[in-house]
Amino acid sequence: MQVSRLNAKLLVLLLTLFSITTIARATQEDTDEPDDYDVKDRVVRISLITGEVNLRRRANQDWERARLNYPLVEGDTIATDKDSRMEIQIDARNFVRLAPGSALRIVTLRDEGVALSVLEGTVVVRLVKFDRSKEYFEVDAPRTTMAAEKPGLYRVDVPRDGRVRLTVRDGGSAR
Repeated sequence: MQVSRLNAKLLVLLLTLFSITTIARATQEDTDEPDDYDVKDRVVRISLITGEVNLRRRANQDWERARLNYPLVEGDTIATDKDSRMEIQIDARNFVRLAPGSALRIVTLRDEGVALSVLEGTVVVRLVKFDRSKEYFEVDAPRTTMAAEKPGLYRVDVPRDGRVRLTVRDGGSAR
């Protein structure tokens, strides 16, 4: 009886020592690694995917497969394959859609505004809730920047030949 009590106490003591070591190691690892994202960064999400879409996080050279509801932040780059489409939900009523064979980099995501860069392909922006006096929404393309001024539908085409086309519809206005 005394031997089993002694074994039980010894077992509890050993388990306690191992758990303290594990907790200390986990805490140390968490504090050594710097945060990659600014706390003020705004986050958007992937709201629709058809086909294969790839994502490259900022400061990372590797591409990963994007999934539905993935969060996206400043510096992320998204690319759709030739038979793929995707949609990014900026907020409850504003969306960005990428056509097949498109690549987009998220340049700025702040409460003050959003700036995107179309590297190639076609991007369509639907702004339903937008007030130019309170925020900005810009889309860059090679040698071109489009700044939305009113709610509407905005399309930016960046074909491989480099001739950028901008289209504004549904009451939109851009400069």
